[in-house]
Amino acid sequence: MAKQVSVINSSYCAPHSVTLQINTEEGATYNEKDDRLFYTDDTFFTLHNRRVLYDDAENPIVTLYSKTVSLHGRCNVFKGESTDSSELLFSVKKIKKSPGITKLNVFLANNQDKKKSDFRMIIFGSKRSCTVYAGESPNIVAKV
Repeated sequence: MAKQVSVINSSYCAPHSVTLQINTEEGATYNEKDDRLFYTDDTFFTLHNRRVLYDDAENPIVTLYSKTVSLHGRCNVFKGESTDSSELLFSVKKIKKSPGITKLNVFLANNQDKKKSDFRMIIFGSKRSCTVYAGESPNIVAKV
């Protein structure tokens, strides 16, 4: 694994590998002891998809925000419950979906030209596993 990188908050980083189980149907993430660590709120249909990710102490971590109808397939991620551009942490753009594989590019807020991604994610199967790489390098940052 590559060196530790903190994008959201260093309190969510660990100096060792952590096994997490993500339940997309519940919108929750659990540790090996089956303790809930994170969850998302329920949202209703609007012109914009907006979901807030909370830790188990009910602190808002990030807001995921995207237009329901978008030509660019981009999702913006903001600090806390904000959708203010000054609180933008990163954006995610779906670049390719082939049978069994989804590829996403992640651009940090300070990456203005967005020509090269800061991270890339490759999601295998029906969201069964995911690998996060540093930019276009082969360096693995995380595996889920």
